[in-house]
Amino acid sequence: MWKLLSLLGLLSLLLLCASVGLVTAQGSRGSSKWQTLSVSCCRSCTFGHSKRWIFRIFPDSSFYAYSLAVQTSLTNVHVWCDVQLTKDGAGICFPDIRLENSSDIDNVYKNRRNTYVVNGVSTQGWFSVDFTLNDLAPVNLKQRIFTRAPNFDGTPMQILTVDDVVSQVKPPALWLNIPHDAFFSQHNLSMRSFILSVSRRVIVNYVSSLEVGFLRSIVSRFRTGPTKLVFQFLGPDDVEPTTNTTYGTLLNNLTFIKTFASGILVPNYDPVVEYLNFIDNGKFSVDGVLSDFPITPSETIDCFSHIGKNDTVQSNILVISSEGASGTILVVLIRLMRKLDRTDVAQSDFSNLATDNPDLNILNGIFTYNLTWSQIQTLKHVILHFQPEYVLHASHISAVAWPTIENAAYLAQKQGLGVTDVVVDALSKAGYNNQTTKKVMIRSSDSAVLLKFKSSSNYELVYLVDNDVRDILNSTILEIKKFASSVVLSKGSVFPTDEAFITGETAVVPKLQAFNLTVYVEYFRNEFVSQPWDFFSDAYVEINTHVSYMGINGVITDFPATAAKYRRNRCLGYKEVPLYMTPVQPGGLISLMAPKFLPPAEAPNPVLTENDVTEPPLPPRAEGPYCKHWQRHYSTRPNPTKWAAYASCKHHPQQHCCSSCSSSDMLRLKVVISCQPFCICLYDHWLLGDEPFQILEGGTVFSRPIL
Repeated sequence: MWKLLSLLGLLSLLLLCASVGLVTAQGSRGSSKWQTLSVSCCRSCTFGHSKRWIFRIFPDSSFYAYSLAVQTSLTNVHVWCDVQLTKDGAGICFPDIRLENSSDIDNVYKNRRNTYVVNGVSTQGWFSVDFTLNDLAPVNLKQRIFTRAPNFDGTPMQILTVDDVVSQVKPPALWLNIPHDAFFSQHNLSMRSFILSVSRRVIVNYVSSLEVGFLRSIVSRFRTGPTKLVFQFLGPDDVEPTTNTTYGTLLNNLTFIKTFASGILVPNYDPVVEYLNFIDNGKFSVDGVLSDFPITPSETIDCFSHIGKNDTVQSNILVISSEGASGTILVVLIRLMRKLDRTDVAQSDFSNLATDNPDLNILNGIFTYNLTWSQIQTLKHVILHFQPEYVLHASHISAVAWPTIENAAYLAQKQGLGVTDVVVDALSKAGYNNQTTKKVMIRSSDSAVLLKFKSSSNYELVYLVDNDVRDILNSTILEIKKFASSVVLSKGSVFPTDEAFITGETAVVPKLQAFNLTVYVEYFRNEFVSQPWDFFSDAYVEINTHVSYMGINGVITDFPATAAKYRRNRCLGYKEVPLYMTPVQPGGLISLMAPKFLPPAEAPNPVLTENDVTEPPLPPRAEGPYCKHWQRHYSTRPNPTKWAAYASCKHHPQQHCCSSCSSSDMLRLKVVISCQPFCICLYDHWLLGDEPFQILEGGTVFSRPIL
């Protein structure tokens, strides 16, 4: 999967002073909410600027990129154009001074590479100053960042002039950025003359530049009128070429900047929640933002700003937090046989316990059943796939428990563990049996497990379809209804993908719901790499498409706060839902690709049949491997009634083992199982005040008193 990295990320636009014509965003709730310099500015045309390489899917500055931005953003979105000048003085929208970085010009004109000094650095490449506008006609745009999908590189997309963008895209507003005025001046091309000429033909709302000299050269011509000048910053240690001063120094002299600009543009990175920190923090609101992903700021301002916990829930989906990630539901995974691959066990003192498990097809694993609970408690969680800034810590348990039962047959046969009994007992002791405020949902991919629970409890039973499927038979659904009332599907079973592009949709969700089965989908994550390209790197678009388009009943997510915020999405309550909160069309992107750039066809996913969901009954538990260990160490002790056995050693203790540890000298054996996964055997005529008993743990004998 292509890894999405935003090289420039989000740029936060801080206008020093602005007086802008207002176009109120749909659903705005009064100017008092927006603490900008121009009070209503945050809901006006300055909010939500589309950068040229919209969504990082289509090539930079292409017609498709611009058009999609205009169609899916706020009605006041500004289109951004990095202006480069051609040999004959035409202004083109192109994201880089070197044309080969975002076009196929190096293939069209293989022998026309040149070397020039750019900002004091000798630079090789293909430059616009060496080509006329007619020369560029056969050149097509391509993806600029190689870590992003190149699938649209074969779709013909010509380089656009500024006038092309205005006439073809028809953007609500236009932003022209001038990154290299000094370079073009060296080649006798006047960016100042070009900007003044364009501003006479069309309304240019903003002109920005990295160069102080350029802005000072035009400020007198834009003192009045609709055009605002903005000074763009680079890193604090980068040097501004016309003043030979670092941008960090200039940032501390806003009084000077105000003499030639009405705003500044500073680099930053923020997804949806952090957008709100800039516009909805109770203290101030920035006047606008510049984003590669205009859907995200558009939905932030219109759908999620000024929303409180008591606001109306617009989408009554169930939000299930995966593995206890501080959400609306605590997920309790019962994984007694699982590798500890989400902990630091490989770096711990237990690394020598690594072993293979051929029954589970797992190599070199350290398994929970090989450690005691106290040993497991010394390990630390490790997030394998998340960036550090996204890590959330659970601080509460809410009203639902969600145990997941895996490989129960193996645990019973090979490890002597009755996992279903453990879960029933633990839930009972936790008070989930006789109450109505807490809900229990037990999930398993093993129908035998769910049948076992159905015969012994009234919990909601959820069947996990643990592979991607393209369809499900009606007879299969009827079989599932025998042991479950809900189903968990993968995202690929709802919207199948090929190399991270959605290829279509399945009918699995509506089929299941037609038989009155509740459908949950997993896993939803905020990281760009976890989402198909069709969702435009936006977690809310992904959730919304699954909920609004396919009608799923709930989401299982590693980021429950995102899904919880979606439930109060104001835009879902509008009579006319805006385009940036409209579900995507499955297969829409892949249909635009040139044939030779289509991802290779994959084998279709299977159809879920009755044989796939039918499992043999759970086998009886085998004798635990350490019952004989208990007998060897304790049955021969003098006065055995004064001793209790802790059958653990370095393996998971067997909860039923105590019943097989009695001898002719041990009468009326009483079994006590603590809340931790170990087994303590006590004799029911234990006398108060007797001496401490001894415990064998990890191969070491030590004394511990009974309390």
